[in-house]
Amino acid sequence: MFMILFYTACTSSNHSQATDLDPFILSVTAGDVHNCRVDTSGNADCWGGDNWGQSTAPSSSFLQVSAGGEFSCGLQANKTLRCWGENFSGQATPPEGYFSEVSTGSSHTCGITLDNEIECWGDNFDGQLDSPDGEFSQISSGSRHNCALSLDGEVVCWGANTDLDFNTTNQIDAPMGLFTDVSAGGTHSCAIDISGKILCWGQNLWGQTEAPEGSFTQLTSGEAHSCALSTEGDVLCWGGGQTHSDEFPDFGQSIVPEGRYAYVSSGSSHSCALDVNNQVVCWGSNDHGQLEVP
Repeated sequence: MFMILFYTACTSSNHSQATDLDPFILSVTAGDVHNCRVDTSGNADCWGGDNWGQSTAPSSSFLQVSAGGEFSCGLQANKTLRCWGENFSGQATPPEGYFSEVSTGSSHTCGITLDNEIECWGDNFDGQLDSPDGEFSQISSGSRHNCALSLDGEVVCWGANTDLDFNTTNQIDAPMGLFTDVSAGGTHSCAIDISGKILCWGQNLWGQTEAPEGSFTQLTSGEAHSCALSTEGDVLCWGGGQTHSDEFPDFGQSIVPEGRYAYVSSGSSHSCALDVNNQVVCWGSNDHGQLEVP
């Protein structure tokens, strides 16, 4: 994932949009105000905000793409990285080498190398580039912090532990235990433990750490909300976005359209999911056309 703080009022519809896609879609990723998807041909297609070119994906063969603040990065078929969009902090200038995964934050990026080590680049104001030693299987970059899942199943987080007013929010204080999935959001983080239960920590101004009960297989964290995929294929969201007030954080990003899903990704104030019919469905803020799936 990734997100950036976004406080402007929504100017367009909050209703979900859906489209039939051909060829088969492998994944979808939601960023600040744009999204990207990757299909089985390796094509990356992005939409929504494009003021820095973050939705203008280059021609290449991609295995995975991560939409960030106002930029995007992709893992190419040859295992090298390619980024596009805003690059003021160097977040869109990836290092050389081979990677297995990439994750974009607000103005920084992290990746996992083929040796299972973490490399980060871009803005380091909050220490978000100071990645831990060890071997990891998953990386998630939030606004100004990151969380990673070690090969042993433990969660490690680093970077900002405060909000923008420097109030302590504890989003890097990961719980003990063994986990299968982790996601870093704005000023909160969530993870799924080996029993399928969700644990969240950090700021809770809008209920973003009050995860629902149940058994889950995948989760994602936005600026002030999170969503998760249940073992039954339902997507549940919590935190900001329980209404359509069009005032931060309530843009409807936690009101999920009915359906069965295979994957979900949360952006700043919107979310997108891939349903079991291989359709991309998005909901929440639409101020930059991020719900208008092409």
